[in-house]
Formats: sequence, C-alpha cells, structure tokens
Amino acid sequence: MKIIIVSGSFKRNMNIPEACSIIEAGIFLSNKDIIVYKFTLADGGEETARTVPQTASGRFVKINVAGPLGRKIETEFGLIEDGKVAILNVVGTSGIELVD
Repeated sequence: MKIIIVSGSFKRNMNIPEACSIIEAGIFLSNKDIIVYKFTLADGGEETARTVPQTASGRFVKINVAGPLGRKIETEFGLIEDGKVAILNVVGTSGIELVD
C-alpha cells in the first residue's frame, strides 16, 4: 500500500515537516510495510517562505531587520536556484502580531 501525506502547518503548534512526520509515524504504527510519500503544502501564508526553499533544496539566511515599530527583529529568507530567487516572509517582519 502507498499513502501520500500532504499537510499544512498547525499554527503555533508544529510546522509542516513536523506535521508530516507525526502523521507518518502514526501510519507506521499500524503497518511498517506501507510506502509513504510526504509533501508539504503552503497556502501563501507564513509557512510558504519556509516550505518553498525546503522543497526546492534551497537554503536559509538569517538577518536582522526593523519591524513595524522600528525594533530589531531576527528573521530569515530562503534562497533557491543558486541564490537567484529569494523567498521572503513579510508577515514575520511586519505582521499585526508584532504590534501591541
């Protein structure tokens, strides 16, 4: 039997790869002979900036930026295609959760 796992994130509880791995572990508890394919799914939200580079064998660069109130925020962006394409999570540096 083959099973395809396609998951999004579980906000503030686990990211997409963690969710896929937990689902996979549950499947293997019932039958270790099942072949599992894991795919990540992002809807354009904050997980997209992490999912796309991971799926495309990219890398992440950590940087400090000014948030919406001018405070320093550490964030990261993904690079794919040998650094020709950058994937940014704008919400992580300017989103409503950063404003009191």
